[in-house]
Amino acid sequence: MGKEIILLAESKKYNNLCIAGIDTSTGDWIRIVSQDSGVSHAVKVEDAIYEDGSVPELLDIVEIECNGCQLNYYQIENYVYDPGYYWSKIGRATKETS
Repeated sequence: MGKEIILLAESKKYNNLCIAGIDTSTGDWIRIVSQDSGVSHAVKVEDAIYEDGSVPELLDIVEIECNGCQLNYYQIENYVYDPGYYWSKIGRATKETS
């Protein structure tokens, strides 16, 4: 399942990343997480890249292949990304896209 988000938050978490944004189809806040509990489900730096090797920036519109929701009752916005796919840059957010 591909999730298209406007990237609004990126911070460091256990030497990896915490990434979140707005789902462009629903307007819901979503957080992208990994299955790696050893780093508290942070996104691995080497996984958060585009096919050309560049990295996502705030306000990028990004498509991320996900395996579904991470089922926990206190963070229902979590979606587990599939590390087998590059992330795709769809465009950049503007006043018109927000």
